[in-house]
Amino acid sequence: MVAPIALPDPMSRSLSTLRDDHLGLQRTNPFIVEREQAGLRHVRVFVSSPGDAIHERARVDRVVERLNGEFAATARLETIRWETEFYRAHASFQAQIPEAAECDIVIAVFRHRIGTELPATFARLPDGSPYPSGTAYEVLSAVEACRCQGRPDVYVFRHPDPPMVRLDDPEAKQTEEQWQRLKAFFDTWFVAADGRFRAAFQTFATIDDFEAQLDRLLRGWLEDKVRRGRTALWPIEVKGSPFCGLAAFGAKHAPVFFGRSHDITRAVDEWKDAAARGMPFLLLLGASGAGKSSLARAGLVPRITATGVVPSVDLWRVAVMHPSEAPGGPIMSLAVRLFDAEQDIPGDERGRPPALPEIVESDYRAPAELARLFMEAGSAASAPVTRALERAAEAERVRQGYKRQLRAKLLIVIDQLDELFGPDVTQAQRAAFARLLAVLAETGQVWLLATLRADLYERFLAEPDLMALKTNGAAYDLTPPGPAELAEIVRKPAEAAELIFETEPQTGERLDERLLREADKPDMLPLLQLALNRLFEGRTAVANGAILTVATYENLGGSPASSTTKPSAP
Repeated sequence: MVAPIALPDPMSRSLSTLRDDHLGLQRTNPFIVEREQAGLRHVRVFVSSPGDAIHERARVDRVVERLNGEFAATARLETIRWETEFYRAHASFQAQIPEAAECDIVIAVFRHRIGTELPATFARLPDGSPYPSGTAYEVLSAVEACRCQGRPDVYVFRHPDPPMVRLDDPEAKQTEEQWQRLKAFFDTWFVAADGRFRAAFQTFATIDDFEAQLDRLLRGWLEDKVRRGRTALWPIEVKGSPFCGLAAFGAKHAPVFFGRSHDITRAVDEWKDAAARGMPFLLLLGASGAGKSSLARAGLVPRITATGVVPSVDLWRVAVMHPSEAPGGPIMSLAVRLFDAEQDIPGDERGRPPALPEIVESDYRAPAELARLFMEAGSAASAPVTRALERAAEAERVRQGYKRQLRAKLLIVIDQLDELFGPDVTQAQRAAFARLLAVLAETGQVWLLATLRADLYERFLAEPDLMALKTNGAAYDLTPPGPAELAEIVRKPAEAAELIFETEPQTGERLDERLLREADKPDMLPLLQLALNRLFEGRTAVANGAILTVATYENLGGSPASSTTKPSAP
């Protein structure tokens, strides 16, 4: 985790003479205290930058949306961005912008500008000189607040490359002036003349690089400040094994689904971009055993349906299906799953929303009736689904006491779309199902997520309606996890469940290190998961958790590849 900046004592002392009313400090914020006593930590993130970092500012919101989904049970991040507010004409902008020093985190971003000069009547530095800009005031006052009261944490990002301007550009002189003022600011507060760093800051090469760094920073901050000291994330006495063996991770296992954060982030971003283009379809491609079903069920579904990740959605409903699970074919399989109520959700899927049992209130009271409509009604086939969504949204509005109308969406997960190309599905059934998916997606009320083995991709593209879904929507290629991801897959669920890997006395090698050393092939993920689950079954209880033992591993044959015999009953 990147450390917050801390100014050296001489500079901190010069700032400490500013009066509290200039800084706007609050030693104790009753509003924040009240919210935190409710059990959900609210974290205010102040975004400070001149106007040329507008794209980076937008990326802050994007990262915050993702993390609000992931940490929904423990924390809620709120961004403070000056350009999203309205300001009265009786005073200057800076006088009305909330104080950075009153927030929990300050993210400052600099590219080529230092920012706009402040009014002559605005607070000044102790030596009587003005702050270089509003952004400089926000950063320096927040740093002083951190020194005096321990918050906020201040992180400064800088794009180091100079601006590119044409000599005949009428704004070239102003651009050069801003660049020189920005350099002077960093020379004064961050980098001494001899090259020593007076205060820490981060550099970034591209906007994507900035987003990746910020994601790691805020994720680490939340883990450290919010989750630290909590009880076991996955109590095994209640929830059982944090490993799933050869079964797919479901929504229930989302808290212990690790090692795929990058894939979740990128896939969700692609999916949301596709939805913004009018086609909320995502095809998840990967080799057999790559973990597509687990990523879909325990990664993407919990993330996309978490509050705030898709701001335009108030209520999500989720249907999860396999194309061949019902005797009548893929359309019947979907119709059956659309009727799933809360009590119909399988145990491993507990935690996700139900599907649309409200359909039973329409003219289609049974899956067979709905399937018949799906096959015969063409573009009108979506009507029962959209009307059921409206009923679900209205019921939620009444239950929650909202005055405005709520917006509900249905997410359909077609897991193992491979089955669509099996011998039991006719060409006519395949084409009809593809057309139905297109009709549903075109409403904008239905989001689609499908998993497919990569070796069937050509057959997928041969279906015009499926190809159109992918062309207008999005696809994500899931590759095997690398060494860092495998380390998370092995260690993080064990940590969440307070499981300890035993150390081999003779070699001093810990069992998790041995597992990772021996899981040295890209296709080892399923066998590694099976070995981990077997280790859990053979655990030894201790006072502060349980130990996953070397002896149990040796009994499996001493490597993940040796644990392929039939698992014992749980």
